[in-house]
Amino acid sequence: MTALADALPDADLRAVFASQAVENRSHVLMGRRIVEEFVEKPVEADLCRWACTTARGDYQRFLRELASVVLGQAAPVEAATAAAHAAE
Repeated sequence: MTALADALPDADLRAVFASQAVENRSHVLMGRRIVEEFVEKPVEADLCRWACTTARGDYQRFLRELASVVLGQAAPVEAATAAAHAAE
């Protein structure tokens, strides 16, 4: 997110994207607190790991697509192929 903010020529857009780093960090810390407080069984921990991996992949794909749109670049090929593979 910070790399995207640094690449933007518009100061307002740069500020919006730069501020997201703090927001993202807050969400990660809140998720960690919830896991530490409520996850007790091994199966619950496994489900948390699976959900985290899935969410991380989705979020990274979203950021790549967003960066392409904002920077006026072609959409990443993986975005189209990932959707096709998800349907299989």
